[in-house]
Amino acid sequence: MAPTYDRLNGLLSMGLDRRWRRETAALLSSEAGELLVDVCGGTGDLALEVQRQHPQCRVLLTDFAEGMLRLAVPKIATTGAPWPVVAAADASRLPLPNASCAGFTAAFGFRNLRSARAGLLEAHRVLRPGGRLAILEFHRPTSLLGRARAAFVRVLVPTVAWCVSREHASAYGYLVRSIARFITVDEMCELIEASGFVSLEVHPRLMGTVTIIGATRQ
Repeated sequence: MAPTYDRLNGLLSMGLDRRWRRETAALLSSEAGELLVDVCGGTGDLALEVQRQHPQCRVLLTDFAEGMLRLAVPKIATTGAPWPVVAAADASRLPLPNASCAGFTAAFGFRNLRSARAGLLEAHRVLRPGGRLAILEFHRPTSLLGRARAAFVRVLVPTVAWCVSREHASAYGYLVRSIARFITVDEMCELIEASGFVSLEVHPRLMGTVTIIGATRQ
């Protein structure tokens, strides 16, 4: 599925995913030389945006799927910059010391973790006090309009995906189902606060189907 992953994000977000990544990266704050880690980073779009907005920092791009990271490498190479650095890693078990990062980001990957709570606890572990968490994700909608859009997407995406990439159409179907099974925004916020974060910022997008959440590590 990796070769068509970027097209999928654009399809599900109606082409707005680039703007959302800019908004997500803008929630971070850091000092020169600090480390920012992007988990479930896929082909590197958010990590590159984080680096663009925070050029004074080091960026680490991680993902469990090495196939995704192989697609990120040429994107990074075109920038001519030494960062982001790429590493295969589980978002709930990062190869980083405690309190070693100033920022922790994720875009469209938290719903694929075995446990969102485990991912948030790992974010708390690797972030320094005052470090920033920024998550961009599709959540299970609760509003009437959001549920209606989700029903439409469940029909539309597999059909369009079959036209775009018949070989990977079943994988697209899985991704649509993963949104329907994921937690709501309210449930996500409760988990974030229970994991040791404060000062939550919640920015709903696309009738609440997509949400950008920022928080600060105590």
